[in-house]
Amino acid sequence: MAERYLEISLVKRGITCTARLPDDRAPITCDTVWKSQARADGHDREVRPGTTVVDLALFYERNNLLLNGDVGWVPGIVWGQVAEGPDAMAEGCTDLWRTGAAGESLSFRRA
Repeated sequence: MAERYLEISLVKRGITCTARLPDDRAPITCDTVWKSQARADGHDREVRPGTTVVDLALFYERNNLLLNGDVGWVPGIVWGQVAEGPDAMAEGCTDLWRTGAAGESLSFRRA
């Protein structure tokens, strides 16, 4: 299988990086992300019991732990590795944490 890549953007900040999907290490997850075309669906409607919720997160360091209010720290599934533009994205993510996420969107699309 040819390598697959996703373009990940902080839309408001105009920052983009490219991530390689590690099909050799996480084939089911990578195939699911690829087939979904990484749409950010469902964030504009109410989540009800029984609804499946999937978040795609971008970690720009080695740690992939997520803080879940119900159970504490949980590991995320690694579904990509940034191959191009990691420094600019890390800078943008740091700015996001410091100044807030209001008006920002994390966009995913096939590269």
